[in-house]
Amino acid sequence: MIFSVGSVCGGSVGCGACAAVLFPVSQTDPVQIDTFAVGSRVSSFDCEIEGVILGIKMGIKFLETSQDLHTVPDVFIFSDCYAAIENIAGMKFHTRPDI
Repeated sequence: MIFSVGSVCGGSVGCGACAAVLFPVSQTDPVQIDTFAVGSRVSSFDCEIEGVILGIKMGIKFLETSQDLHTVPDVFIFSDCYAAIENIAGMKFHTRPDI
């Protein structure tokens, strides 16, 4: 389970960043946190998109390094930005068509 978020400081356009937090299925595995500075003149929407992308990358890396894939049948990414989810759902992935 992955939660993603993006935000801008100082208004609708400004300095923005995003984060993603991965909670693994196993209670013995540590929670993983990753952040990314998006830019200095970006919108909140841009930051939310980057947060979901960061979450996708975390999920792929987690699945690639997981010792037992049978315990991880699905990866869920949660975002509070419906527009970002809609935008990403409509993307065409050329490098990883299995996403």
